[in-house]
Amino acid sequence: MMAREKIKHPPYLTPQEVCYYQQVVEGLAKEGVSEAYLRQEYRDYAPDKPLGRAICESYPIQDLAAILTEKAKELGRTPTQQDIFPLYRAYLKRRFGTWPAALRAAGLRHGVEKQAITVDWMAVVTQQPEAGWALLALSERWVTCGVPPLRREMPEAELLRTHFGAWNQVLMAAKTFDQWLEDHPLHVEPPEPEQIRELERLAECLKRTPLREEVPEPLRLTLRTGWRSWGSILEAAGLTPLSEDEEVRAKWEYQQRICAGSCVLTLIQAPTAKQSKLLVRLEEICRRLGRSPLRDELSPSLRNELSENFGSLRSC
Repeated sequence: MMAREKIKHPPYLTPQEVCYYQQVVEGLAKEGVSEAYLRQEYRDYAPDKPLGRAICESYPIQDLAAILTEKAKELGRTPTQQDIFPLYRAYLKRRFGTWPAALRAAGLRHGVEKQAITVDWMAVVTQQPEAGWALLALSERWVTCGVPPLRREMPEAELLRTHFGAWNQVLMAAKTFDQWLEDHPLHVEPPEPEQIRELERLAECLKRTPLREEVPEPLRLTLRTGWRSWGSILEAAGLTPLSEDEEVRAKWEYQQRICAGSCVLTLIQAPTAKQSKLLVRLEEICRRLGRSPLRDELSPSLRNELSENFGSLRSC
């Protein structure tokens, strides 16, 4: 049995190299090459090799989770490990830790078939606005995390389960409602000028239209007040949606910042008094450890406070 290779620093991949290697993997997946052939001819693409680790980490976790959701749609059931192309399977397990964790990240559970959500969304907006707003909060948390939030991570979980059933159904409802708002934009007042200015400042910092996940979660929620779609928000700010090539480049930049473990962007607004106190506590922990803390190295109460005030630990 081969020993696992220790990889301290995977090689840096340019956007062109990322595109090339991902196209190679996609081509191999479409050809359906065998696992034995991959071991013989594409061993370096495995995530326990330096090149393979770099390729694996070049995928946004949303894209890896989407491989599972697309396969689930194709099969009409939750995919097994044998249903997934070997390299994708290895990348999923590397990024999410375990196969069940990868399934949860895609909003799937073993042995559970996905059912379509049929809801009168206009009735939800007009008659059950609290449920609709809870779905929006869930959607924006999903965008922040890149994967579906766990039930215990959402304060609105019980309200949502009362209206939509099991948590898997709640997750599907959130995605469906978000898409419905994009496809059926409601005629509502545009965002406040100050909110628009914050979005414009972020666009100036990036020198392009921000990806949705690059906008801080509290700002996204404020902008969506009144059931605004994301497309209508960009239009109100005078920002042009990214083309397909621009979006690929923007996602690469965003992924590079995440892989680097640091944030290139500056705060677009000064922290509140509460946020400043939390940042001081976090800085003390960083100094004590000599590095950024892992999630498990923070107390549950501090993690909750950071999540409530900054949207996520990464944003903090």
